[in-house]
Amino acid sequence: SEDSGPAQEDRPEVAKGIARALVLSQIDAPAALSAGLSMVGASAPVIGISNGSAVTMEVEQDGPSDEEELAMLLGDDRPIPDAVDKMASLVSKMTAGGSVALTSWTSSEDEGTEGTIVARRYVNGKPEQKLSAGLVLAGLDPVCEELLLGRVTPEEAEAITKRSRWTGWMKGPGFRP
Repeated sequence: SEDSGPAQEDRPEVAKGIARALVLSQIDAPAALSAGLSMVGASAPVIGISNGSAVTMEVEQDGPSDEEELAMLLGDDRPIPDAVDKMASLVSKMTAGGSVALTSWTSSEDEGTEGTIVARRYVNGKPEQKLSAGLVLAGLDPVCEELLLGRVTPEEAEAITKRSRWTGWMKGPGFRP
């Protein structure tokens, strides 16, 4: 084809990656949040967590741009992907308390998993202040962190969270025995 000429071969490949996200909602019934999203054509997996529901997302995207890498070196957070931003905005309109988007970009090495997790609050469809991802994660079920790190799938997370609130998470794969 005409597109596979030398000009294409000279371009450097852009590293693609997966951003995993949780959009947290105060809606207690995952089925209600899922139904609300379906009504507006924005279906996505929803799991129940101890203090509400969470929409789970995986977004394929290009690696960070030069500007994003510089901003991250200077201490600024990486921008939330558009799909996650739109979902968090939509979910924030469904409750007075808004929503929180947690997004992770991780890579696994022999030494362990490394990457970045950012958190942002949304109220009435608008992004608000950035939050400490560590503090947000500390208040959530441990399965949320496992989801963000890619250690469990949304289906496995749903099975884990359906167990007893007090001990169910300890019996799941990858958790304490």
